[in-house]
Amino acid sequence: MRVFVAVGVGDELRRAAIAVRRSVESQFSALAIEPPRLVWVVPSSLHVTLRFVGEWPDERGDALAAALGNPFDVAPFTLAWHGLGAFPSTRRPRAIWMGVARGARGLGALEAEVARRMGGLVPGEDPAAAAPFHPHVTIARVKVDNPKVDWPATLAAASPADVITRVERVSLMRSRGLAGGEGYEEIAGGCLVGRS
Repeated sequence: MRVFVAVGVGDELRRAAIAVRRSVESQFSALAIEPPRLVWVVPSSLHVTLRFVGEWPDERGDALAAALGNPFDVAPFTLAWHGLGAFPSTRRPRAIWMGVARGARGLGALEAEVARRMGGLVPGEDPAAAAPFHPHVTIARVKVDNPKVDWPATLAAASPADVITRVERVSLMRSRGLAGGEGYEEIAGGCLVGRS
């Protein structure tokens, strides 16, 4: 099975992602050039990845679920999402994302705890050597670009108003194929039980 660890983003962010899509598609429909081709993430599949695990043997699933199913000694917290960004840049995007304006510290604490819990389970996992954590939620991938598109202006015009998400749970997710795109299901999870 293919697994990763994530936190949910809530319905308000899902609605914002739908509004971003409508805005971008409306802007593209007014172009006199061939528009870029984007693949939008299905709103119900939106999440913040804390740790990508990859392929994991089914027979070892219980060990991973047990490690991540215990409560997290991190207080529930609020994420404030603001603006749109892109990897590797807003001038030539391959992925379009919404960024975290507030709450990144809480996500960082969760990511560090997930890395610690998985340290003995995932071969080669070294929490100290992990790449810097940049919290975001990917909403679209650019499959075919057109260099004549003014991406910074497009993203600025589509940028939603600030959105709030409450984080109270960490989930171990499994990828599963769905008609019309990739889907995910939770197979284990732990609640945030710390105090602020």
